[in-house]
Amino acid sequence: MALTTVPVELANLDGAVTVNESSADVDFRIESDTNANSLFLEGSTSHIGLGTGSPDDNGFGAGHGILAVASATGSAKTAMLNLMGDGNDTDATRVASVFFNDQSATGAGKTLAGVEAYRASNHATDPGADLVLSTNVSGGSYTQRMRIFADGSVGLGPNWNGTKDSSFKVMADQSGWMSVFHNSGNDNNRYGIKLGIGNNAASGTNYAMGFDNGNLTANQGYITFSGGTVTYGAFTAHHPCVIPDADNDPDSSENAYPYGTLLETTSLSYTQTEETDTERGIRYNVQKSSGAYSKKVLGAYGSSMNDAPHNPDNEHQALILGDGHILCNNEKGNISVGDGICTSTTAGIGMKADKMAMIIGIAQEDVTFSGSETKLVAVQYGLQQFTPWTD
Repeated sequence: MALTTVPVELANLDGAVTVNESSADVDFRIESDTNANSLFLEGSTSHIGLGTGSPDDNGFGAGHGILAVASATGSAKTAMLNLMGDGNDTDATRVASVFFNDQSATGAGKTLAGVEAYRASNHATDPGADLVLSTNVSGGSYTQRMRIFADGSVGLGPNWNGTKDSSFKVMADQSGWMSVFHNSGNDNNRYGIKLGIGNNAASGTNYAMGFDNGNLTANQGYITFSGGTVTYGAFTAHHPCVIPDADNDPDSSENAYPYGTLLETTSLSYTQTEETDTERGIRYNVQKSSGAYSKKVLGAYGSSMNDAPHNPDNEHQALILGDGHILCNNEKGNISVGDGICTSTTAGIGMKADKMAMIIGIAQEDVTFSGSETKLVAVQYGLQQFTPWTD
């Protein structure tokens, strides 16, 4: 039955109104002058359509309170609202969900994105809800990309695994930088990241930043502070340097020299900005040390940086400060803790400094040689003029 006019006595209803009290499998529809399905209730599924007579559940099934909204342009792009999963819902804690679909697409690309909310638990005494953002939804299957937990904690990222072990957690599987913070404006009042953490009086050891390996199984070091002093541990500073072309492979990130090989400066250049030398961007052109007691010693070879994000074709690390090692021989005898390490007559190899000389490290262990072999000697790096011990 379709009503095109309403008697005057029914124009003002005062009381409850029941439509389809017998629960027959019939649809309920209200038309407008431009749309035959301004409001549509599908009797067989209880799905509601706004602007559509086909409120597709997109795989969620009947009994889910689906509200499908057609776009104003009729392009078949819709939004679906799942107000509450029924008692048969495998996820009975679902409170509400919205999915934005492109019904004109087919297959896996049919549903574009979704938003859901969940109770913290399926108990009326614990009504707290999480908010979930999902993408790549297909036939009711979706992938969580972001979750705001009921307590305010946030987890997000394309590789996020759903764990909540911090207040804010980002997980990615990204070739390149995981996160970029860009504060533009071409002025030096555009600041970067500021951390306010730890003890208000800055007493004790306050952990500002931690570094782990790729699967978070081995700690690499921390940045801490206490009483106004920032500490980096374990710490090794380096200078970017350029090695001879004959020793460099621009397509490889493998070490060009053995770790701990001594390097000396041959010349200086500068990084460029708008085709001019930067004031402080010193670039060291180096080679393996070429003689004993070299005053040009710069540091010990660390590793290649040819796979760095800025895509250099010849960039390596010369380690110059902090913890590390130097390859040494016994040209001037065994090495004791506190001995200075200078260059030897063997290219790239250090030795005990037996006279006043320019050194690049202080030995941190006793090393005994049995012949002409070379050994890595633990040192504290630091370029300085050194006078040998007399006792």
